[in-house]
Parts: sequence; C-alpha cells; structure tokens
Amino acid sequence: MRDAVSIIIGTSIGGGFLALPSLTAPLGYIPAALGLVASWSFLLFSSFAFTEAAGLVADAKQFEKTLSREGDGVGVGDVTPTTNDGTTSVATVMRYAFGKKCALVGSCLFISQLLAVMTAQVVKGAELFSHCFKIPFILGCFLPTSLVGLFTFKSQPEVVERFNTVLTVMMIGGFAALILGTVTTGIAGKGAASAATAGALFTRADYSKLLPLDDAWAIPVFVNMLCFGHAMPLIVERMVHGSESASADTDATSGNGDDNIDKEETSATRIANARASSLLRARTATTVGAVIPIILSLIWAAISTTLVEPTISNPVQYLLSMGPKISIPVGLLATGAIGTTLLGSFLAMGHFAEDIVCSKFGHCSLSWVNAANLITVAVPSILACLGPSLYLPLLAFSGAYPTAILHGLSPALAVLVLRRRIKKQLAEKGITKKDKPVMESMTPRIVPGGNSTVIILAVLSIGLVASSTCLALSQMARRFIAGV
Repeated sequence: MRDAVSIIIGTSIGGGFLALPSLTAPLGYIPAALGLVASWSFLLFSSFAFTEAAGLVADAKQFEKTLSREGDGVGVGDVTPTTNDGTTSVATVMRYAFGKKCALVGSCLFISQLLAVMTAQVVKGAELFSHCFKIPFILGCFLPTSLVGLFTFKSQPEVVERFNTVLTVMMIGGFAALILGTVTTGIAGKGAASAATAGALFTRADYSKLLPLDDAWAIPVFVNMLCFGHAMPLIVERMVHGSESASADTDATSGNGDDNIDKEETSATRIANARASSLLRARTATTVGAVIPIILSLIWAAISTTLVEPTISNPVQYLLSMGPKISIPVGLLATGAIGTTLLGSFLAMGHFAEDIVCSKFGHCSLSWVNAANLITVAVPSILACLGPSLYLPLLAFSGAYPTAILHGLSPALAVLVLRRRIKKQLAEKGITKKDKPVMESMTPRIVPGGNSTVIILAVLSIGLVASSTCLALSQMARRFIAGV
C-alpha cells in the first residue's frame, strides 16, 4: 500500500501546480478551496470507478474463459476464477466496455493530454527561463527543453529515475521552505500590515470564476492539476494482481490428487475474496495518497492568496522577485515541478511514438527511434513558441477534455455497462445468486453509493465537457463578431 500511496502523490503534484497562484489570487481563498475540494472529490470518486471497472473487466475476461470451457464440455459452475493476466489500462477498460473504436478515441485523447501538458510545461519553463536569464522566449522554448529531452532519451533509465527523485525532493523541499518563508515574512509579521495580509485570505472572494462564464473558469485547471487517473492502472495491477497470484500459489501447494477436486470451490472462493479485498485496499490506498496533494494545494492556495494581489498578471514571476525567503523556495518548487512533469511526459510520449513507428510502420532501427524521440521533444517546443498566454488554456483543455473523458466519464460509464452486461450474460446461462463460486467471483461495489454515485460522476463529466465546449464556442463567436 505504501508504494501505491507514493505513486498517487508523485502523479498528482507536477507542473500544473504552478498554475494555482494565477487562479487563487483573483478567486480568493474560500472560493479557491471550495473549487479544489470539489475537483478533488470528483477525481477521487472517479478513481474508485476505475478500480471497480478494472475488476469488472477481469470478470468479463473470466466469463469469456467460462464460455470457452463450456464449449469444450465443461460446465459453467465448474469454472474456477483465475488470476488477472496483466495491467488493465484505461484503453483496455474502454475496449471491453465500448468497443475498439472507443478505445482508439481514448488513445487519441491520451496523446492530446500528454501533448497539452508537455507544451504547457515548456511554455512555463521558457517564461521563467527567459525571466531569470534574460534570454528570448523562443530560445527558452528550445534550449532547456532540448537539454531535458537529450538527458531523458540518452541516459540509462536508472539515472533518469534517480534524477527524477532528486527533482521530487527539490520540489517538496522548496515547498516546505516556502511555507516557512511565508510564515516568517508575512503572516507572522507585526502590526497592521500583517493583519491585512492575513485578512486577504478571507476578505477576497469571487465565486463567479467557479462558473463557466468566461475564459478564467478555474475548475478545468483544478481538475487537470489534481488528476492522478493515469496512475490507477499501475496501482490496481500491483495490488490486485499480486494478491491473486499469492492466493493462487497457496492453492497450488495446498494439496494434490482427489483433494484438489474437493478444494476447487474453496480455491475459487479464496481467489474471489483476495480480489475483492485487494480492490478495497486499492481504494483505501488511493484515498490516503490523494489526501496529501489536496492538503498541499490548499496550503499553496493560502500562500498565493496571502502574497499575491489579484492585479498581478504573473504571480510566479512576482514571487521570484521577492526576497530570498520566498524567491529561492519558489525557484526550487518550479524547477522540480516542471522537471518531473517533463521527464515523465517525455518518457511516456517517447515510448508511445516508438511503439507506433515500430509496430505500425515496421521501422525499428535506432535511427527511427531517435527520430521518434526528436519529434517528441520538437513538437511541444514548436507549439510553445506561440507565446506564454498558452499556459492556462492548455491546462484547461487537458482538464476539460482528456481528463474529464478518460478519467471521469469512461470509468463511470464502464462500471454501468460492464456490470449490466455481465449480469445479463450470467442470467442467460441460468446462473443465479445460488451459484456461489461464480457470483462470489464478481467484483464488489467499490464506488460508495453504487449506481447513483456512478451516474452523478458521468453527469458531472459530461457537464464539464459540455460547459467547456459552449464556453469555447461563445468566445470564438464573440471574437468573430468583434472582427467583423
């Protein structure tokens, strides 16, 4: 469970963390905290839905094996649940629930999400690099990004992992130092200035920015910033598959001969219980891991609201211009956040590009692999040259579309579709609740509240996508009318 918690924490805290001051300063702390907690709750329950959907995919695979064995003359009730046979990704869930075409759409959304996040980090990195070293913004888009890409693709994986750990420690250490610096220079100060600074936390409040009224809508950025859905397949695979394998190994050494026939139902029940227990443990680990990022986000929002006035256009640059107790921690935080996000995104996109070039086009030579890696680094760098104003829109796009669909809508709908489909198939085969070995192997309810909560998650996801689309179309219409 400890590893799962660490994965959640590491996945949630990334380059999007730097967007928070730009949103909380005009919002005020109370509206910002409300939006953060609401977004976090949506993502947490959506992760529960994915866990349940992954279990239902395992049920679907088992049922396929059941039908296959039944065709060979083996009764449905004689089938023993088997261990999971690999990682259940978001694409796998979509394929089993909705078909191959929807899985292809999911892959396209995954690419767009990675590209948007990478480009956003290049934009912010170039902006800060240009600010600190007084170089042109376009040069900042290519120079540091090329160095990071060269290191990522030319170093040994172990070296990249260790450097990523160093960046993570730098980010966390910078954040801790920022808290201390804020307390000693701001809130803990003396006199009327200190009272005014502390009062800024609660006197400023603009709830309208929590609604889809203009391009400053904060919710999509919050959703993107706090998302950890892409870590859920790994967590489910590690916790569930490992537990089932251990249970199967125990059964394999528990007896032989006629004893194995007598113990078949016991083995089925044991594996089913192991799966259910592991899914529930995965839910617990997800909850514990997700608590840390929301706490850090609420603290970061408080610091931003306290130190940054809503009239400041670039809060991160403003914080870097303050005294060393603030500027140095912010610099460490920014370097660690952007660095860890770029390293992970480059690796993920690079592997995806290599797989496409090799498996789809048959070009597996080193030169083609290098070309795929070059494209991985070049595309976000070129897109970032469009300007610093891309940063928040890219994060909002990632939260409103890829994140909402892949990690919100698809697992919720998959739970409804798969559970109904499996029950229908079992009913057609005459399997009822009295058939304990089969029914006990079904994935238990992981999402609190059952179908009602799952339906709410689906509606919220659709609402996020629809509201973002309407907002974008209205902005395009206004600009067109203004241009005419």
